[in-house]
Amino acid sequence: YGTTWVGETYYRQDAKTAAELKGATDPVGALARKGGAAFFLFSLISLAGSIFLPWVVESPDDDDPLSSVKDAPTGFYHTVASLRRYRPDITTAWGISQLAFGVSMIMAPVTRSFSSATTLVALCGLPWAMYGWAPLAIMGEEINKLAAAANPHDAYSRLSQDGSMQLSRTSSDSEPPAADATGGSEGMAGIYLGIWNIFATIPQFLATFIAMITFSILEPGASQELGDGAGGEAPEEGVRHGLSGTAVCLAVGALCSFVAAMQSFRMRRF
Repeated sequence: YGTTWVGETYYRQDAKTAAELKGATDPVGALARKGGAAFFLFSLISLAGSIFLPWVVESPDDDDPLSSVKDAPTGFYHTVASLRRYRPDITTAWGISQLAFGVSMIMAPVTRSFSSATTLVALCGLPWAMYGWAPLAIMGEEINKLAAAANPHDAYSRLSQDGSMQLSRTSSDSEPPAADATGGSEGMAGIYLGIWNIFATIPQFLATFIAMITFSILEPGASQELGDGAGGEAPEEGVRHGLSGTAVCLAVGALCSFVAAMQSFRMRRF
């Protein structure tokens, strides 16, 4: 939806732009390139966020506030160390990223310029970077807590003396306890990750139905803005005004992100 929305906004921003696109050999390709440029910036920001955001998020169960920044890049170490007192835990950071996405996309229906649309899409690169690792990390942390509570004699602890993450059995038993009917912590992890996959997939189906309803109301039939006139005449002014169905779909996603952000803040550690 993002590429389509940016290209659509570029076309709708003024009559001069619409006239230029009408006269272009490949107007649809021109709009796709405009949307692609916005997503190129989105990808750059997402890449940078994927590299640096883990260093500014507090690692779970860190007794030493500097333990999670020891492996930070040399040029980035002092910055991370100076911010260690203000680093959020991973659940709070995930909630902030959801809030940032919601604030960006809730503005989609009222955005009228190509530069503003490009900026909003590019800023969503940071929430997308968080989506790449934060949910699974939160799930892993909760699964470890549940496994430790269910099997206190088979708990695991983090060893960070050498700066790397290791797992060490803290039980004094020489033989591991027998696995329960669910397959122990491995089975528990599979169950909860399966549930996570279901709840990550269901919204995609819901978004499809919401988009179908939105477009059938706001943009019924084929768009004649860049067509050859078959099936109807283009509007005389050359630019169609009113709400964009794509922008409304993005705004609905923003509302869902606000709900997700509130739930994330309720889950955060104090």
